[in-house]
Amino acid sequence: MTSKQAGGTAAEPGTDGTPEKRGEKTRAVKEAVAEGVTSPKKIVEYVREKTGLEISPSYASGLKTQLLKSRRKPRQQQPPPESPAPAAALSHPHRAEARGLTPEDLADLAEIAARAGGVGKLREFLDALGKIR
Repeated sequence: MTSKQAGGTAAEPGTDGTPEKRGEKTRAVKEAVAEGVTSPKKIVEYVREKTGLEISPSYASGLKTQLLKSRRKPRQQQPPPESPAPAAALSHPHRAEARGLTPEDLADLAEIAARAGGVGKLREFLDALGKIR
């Protein structure tokens, strides 16, 4: 790509042989993407016409991807999936995951006890349920 000249500076072979400044290619690709040019081949042509610099399509593609990723909004974290309802856990009591109560299950049970009128009333309902089954 670049060759050393007698003065020890790197020169871009091409139009006038003047050394390229650091970041010129990046700035040129940024400008092309800002103008709406998205195809790597079109970016190469744009950069060549506007600045006279030579870049490869793979360089243009990689830099374009990097630029477009930096413009994206950060992803929002997905809310954790809700735990299955207690009724679903009771409908399959022999599954391996149903070998005990989780803290969420206990919280749900406390809510059920409150709706039943207290723990004593819940025991009465459970006793009646046990006789039915």
